[in-house]
Amino acid sequence: MDNNNQNIIKDLQSNLEIPKTHLAQEIARRKKGEDRIEALTEELNASKSQLASFKNNMEERIRFDVLLSEISAHFINLPPDQIDEEIEDAQRRICECLGLSMSVLWQWVPENPGEFVLTHLYRPMGGPAVPERMAASQQFPWSLQQIVAGKTIVISSIEKNLPPEAASQVELWRYYGVKAMVGIPLVAGSGPCLGAISFQDTQAERNWSETLVKRLQLVAQILANTLSQKRSEEILRESEMRLSLATEAAGAGLWIMNLDTEKVWVSEKLRELFHFAADEDVTFQRFFEKIHPDDGDQVRQAIEETIHSGKNLHVDYRIFLPDGAIRWICSRGNRFHKTKGKPDRLMGVSVDNTARMTLENELLENLQFESLLAETSADFVNLPPTEVDSRIEDAQRRVCECLGLDASVLWQYSAEAPGTIRMTHVYRPLGGPPAPEPMYANDYFPWCQAQLEAGRIVIVPSLNDLPDEASRDKEVWDQFGIKTSLTFPLSPGGGVLSGALSFNTMRFERTWPDPVVKRLRLVAEIFANALLRKQMETRLMEHVRNIEALKQRLENENLYLQREIKFLGEQRDIVGRSLSMKRILAEAEQVAATDSTVLILGETGTGKEMLARAIHRMSGRKDRPMITINCASLPPTLIESELFGREKGAYTGALTKMAGRFEIADGSTLFLDEIGELPLEIQSKLLRVLEEGVFERLGSTKPLHVNVRIIAATNRDLDAEVAQGRFRKDLFYRLNVFPITIPPLRERSEDIPLLVWAFVKEFQQRMGKEIETVSKKTMASLQSYSWPGNVRELRNVIEHAMILSTNAALVVHFPTSGSKKKDDTHNLGDMERQHITAVLERTGWRVGAASGILGLKRSTLYSRIKKLGIVRPGF
Repeated sequence: MDNNNQNIIKDLQSNLEIPKTHLAQEIARRKKGEDRIEALTEELNASKSQLASFKNNMEERIRFDVLLSEISAHFINLPPDQIDEEIEDAQRRICECLGLSMSVLWQWVPENPGEFVLTHLYRPMGGPAVPERMAASQQFPWSLQQIVAGKTIVISSIEKNLPPEAASQVELWRYYGVKAMVGIPLVAGSGPCLGAISFQDTQAERNWSETLVKRLQLVAQILANTLSQKRSEEILRESEMRLSLATEAAGAGLWIMNLDTEKVWVSEKLRELFHFAADEDVTFQRFFEKIHPDDGDQVRQAIEETIHSGKNLHVDYRIFLPDGAIRWICSRGNRFHKTKGKPDRLMGVSVDNTARMTLENELLENLQFESLLAETSADFVNLPPTEVDSRIEDAQRRVCECLGLDASVLWQYSAEAPGTIRMTHVYRPLGGPPAPEPMYANDYFPWCQAQLEAGRIVIVPSLNDLPDEASRDKEVWDQFGIKTSLTFPLSPGGGVLSGALSFNTMRFERTWPDPVVKRLRLVAEIFANALLRKQMETRLMEHVRNIEALKQRLENENLYLQREIKFLGEQRDIVGRSLSMKRILAEAEQVAATDSTVLILGETGTGKEMLARAIHRMSGRKDRPMITINCASLPPTLIESELFGREKGAYTGALTKMAGRFEIADGSTLFLDEIGELPLEIQSKLLRVLEEGVFERLGSTKPLHVNVRIIAATNRDLDAEVAQGRFRKDLFYRLNVFPITIPPLRERSEDIPLLVWAFVKEFQQRMGKEIETVSKKTMASLQSYSWPGNVRELRNVIEHAMILSTNAALVVHFPTSGSKKKDDTHNLGDMERQHITAVLERTGWRVGAASGILGLKRSTLYSRIKKLGIVRPGF
């Protein structure tokens, strides 16, 4: 073998490595897509798991909130003799709900202040006997000290978490089988400590979460209020008994109303209750001036009913004190008659009932608010993300109305301006100056935002209490008429700050006692969890949509990707060293970097599709497969649906919806082979896609937008087709942006040796044969042949020769008719006609067999036969 042939072989071997690289890249890209689907699927499963855990926590919380509401409702207006029984039942229900083993309630002894005794015990699993009257100072001195100091005791492990000073209690807890416990003081409002309630676990040590401790503190608050109410009732009853014996000694005020003169005699105690002056003459009018306007009609009606019916007077009402405070008064009395039987006066007694009414109102308000919390929590469970915002605004309204607040504002971290908190939900029924849109906390409330980011609750009972560094915040609050404010950081699950929730008053200043702060903090937690759930579900839905879109895209691309991988396995890069091929490759490289439309011209078999693939692989769209369609291989009735897709039922037989090639090629390249065969009615729709990137599926009016690069190819003379009216001129101009003409093989015979050895290498790997030489005579004959079928025909001839070769030398058999370039006076059409006729005669005029030898598609060969006027003899 001479040096020239050796160099050729080395060049061929170098060129053969390139398709392998492309094939590996395509396989890696597909693997990357599959890995992406797997990652998204794992993330979807994780999101679903988080959502399920969140839902279970919310359901558990709702059950507990409902239980609290029911327990609170049972204690409203409950007779004192039934309270102890209800307390024990509440202990049982709480333990069963939270999976606890035991609950103990201690109460202070009035005759021995500072001493607690065990009064209520729930212990379903039994255990060692408990003394009839167990005193906390003797048995649990350390715990008593903590409770009296107002501290909540949280012990996860009796064996590990107790301080040395509590060592005396360890043995007693061991004796009763206690593993872990929580003890909470019983304090009603701002009053003294009434006792303590504890919850124990005798099964195992356990961690008491902050949420669980808060729930148990709510239980303690309800029981404390109930015990306080019981004691108030007992005291009131005792007072009423003493009132009948000595009203003055009981602190009650006496009064006598003269019905004729409308003057009222009052005792010193009553003057003190109503703040009448010592020398003031009290009349009906003066008496009613003290009564709250909303209660005046009620009192008048009760007096009239007593006068006319003789029914005992019993009425509760409010009076105004000189400092603007309100006092509740309970008045009882009866009528007295003149000698003729006509009533002339009312006599009775009035006592200060403020403590009891305040307690009852607080209990009622607690019940209403707890019911509101339970309803609000239940509302947000399974709520679609699109309804969360409107439900939050409704909840803001209901909370403000329940607690007598004037405004509520919710702030969230802004996606448009990272690091800033933006106002998103406002309830402000009293109106005021319009808020700017958008409104960011760092611009208007910088001091407040800094406190929230530090995890602090911002409590402002008066603007005058604000520090100097909050001057900007004070200015804005004053501008909007805000007198007091309470703002909570929103940190779902104790995580990072996601926003803030504020409540404000505009009519008057008010204090924010600890019970109110705790209630509103629960509202903030509900809102934070609802917004987190909305964010998670929105992200989950987005992931699902992305996965579905990616899945659909991969399904649509799968067929084309497999075809491309198969094509890359069978084909080789463009082979050629002629100046014409070098020029074509240079042009392809130039245009590949752009998204310009390319029109590839050339005879059949010159490698137009291979050049299109080369342009695609050099372009920025190479990460997605090039989509191809042969416009001549489909009948006109199907070409439109193949290009643009169809809807289900678009025509008879369209049983499913189908995406067209343009839709599948979105973001990639679409190769329109044999575009000269495209029917005129489809050309106009194609022109619109090229110009606007918009089309509609067959059977649909919904426009679809795509970003597709077009590479078209044809062996026809489109100028002549336009002149004859078979191809739209405007479409031709739109396609002819960057034309590339591939010369026929007969015009670049110097490329034939390279092509021969490239095909030999391809087929010997497939057939398991080794070809070492191609004679100079054979190579010269190959270079002198006209090759009407171009590179495709050459490939078929080499494949035929490989099949017949029995040794290391390649033996090529040429077509016998018109195969040599002996008569240069024949034009190209004559030579092509002769060659096709010869092949048809050799195959018995079987078009399928002839198309295989010529390397032409059956539809293309039919078109050539018709164009060249070839007719079978005898027909």
